[in-house]
Amino acid sequence: MKIDNRYEVSGKLGHGAFSKVYSATDIITGGEVAIKIDLSNIQSGKRRKPLAEYEAAVLQEIHAKGRVRGVPRLFWNGKITTKSGEYPAIIIDRLGQDLENVLEFRKKLSLTEAAKIGISLLDILKKIHKSGFIHRDLKPANIMLGFEDNNVYIADFGLSKRFVNSSNKHIPFCDNKSGVTGTMRYCSTYTHFGVESSRRDDMQSLLFIVVYLTNAELPWQSKNIKKGNVGSVKSKCVFDGSLTKNMNPHLHRMNLNIKNIQFSEEPNYNFLRTCLENIVAEN
Repeated sequence: MKIDNRYEVSGKLGHGAFSKVYSATDIITGGEVAIKIDLSNIQSGKRRKPLAEYEAAVLQEIHAKGRVRGVPRLFWNGKITTKSGEYPAIIIDRLGQDLENVLEFRKKLSLTEAAKIGISLLDILKKIHKSGFIHRDLKPANIMLGFEDNNVYIADFGLSKRFVNSSNKHIPFCDNKSGVTGTMRYCSTYTHFGVESSRRDDMQSLLFIVVYLTNAELPWQSKNIKKGNVGSVKSKCVFDGSLTKNMNPHLHRMNLNIKNIQFSEEPNYNFLRTCLENIVAEN
């Protein structure tokens, strides 16, 4: 199977709840790419586009002023016809394993390893935010290792959202949104209570991931906690500091900083990066 007379499909890489991913070769450059076929029939974004079409638009905007390292590039988007029908699809950089797969073998990482990944994620998020977007679905399954390099990548921008309008003005605060945006385990405390997402939400998810990579669990994963109480438990752990109180002091300082970020405030990326760098330097 060949797409756009250029991309030769070579095999299946995997699948998620709403998509299938295949490997392919760019017959012009010889480079390896990934084809993501959207099976969700989910509409996303303000103008309610199919999920893959919306993700393509987000990737185009993020890379509009030049390649953003750590974010997959978009090479093609359109519709692919299969035996079961016609589906939206995108062709992007082929990436390596995601952190969820790594943890299946490693169970957990050292604090130094987790901090190094945290630094990479923070640098990528700073660039994503600079382009006017927030990710809103950070989790180990969406953090990928490079296929042909040693870089860390953030993938899956189907839930991403602009936090500024065309005039570069921050979106307004609201606290009456329905449902949880993102993945229950890693989404911010605010989204559990219907609060509009902003840059601080990505920072909280980043913190949760670093803690999870180190401890192999988060406090709100307990079987004794009912699904409806996850938000309350999560908020208590973050805002009383207990999430990181008994961990590395630099990680605890990171938690204390993140919990105080206001809705429209720009995170102090340099301070947070220094916290993570100090962990690496001292371990």
